[in-house]
Amino acid sequence: MDRDEKTGKWLYPTPDNRPITWDEPSDLKKEKYILEPGKYLTFEAAMSLAEIGKHFRRVVYVSFKDGKGPVEIRGEEFVLK
Repeated sequence: MDRDEKTGKWLYPTPDNRPITWDEPSDLKKEKYILEPGKYLTFEAAMSLAEIGKHFRRVVYVSFKDGKGPVEIRGEEFVLK
């Protein structure tokens, strides 16, 4: 997600600014992991020079039980420097 500098609102990367459900087709890369207790994920992202100074946050979908639908969790805000 990135933040609209004029309104301060967080925007989804969709034309109508809505969340993408896990099962919905998307151009965004979606991968499934089983995260063991005490472990963590590290994310990497490619950004362009035009995005320096912009505010971003990561969105992940987490399911706490096998067979249960995932829920959206938003990461902390960061600024590309």
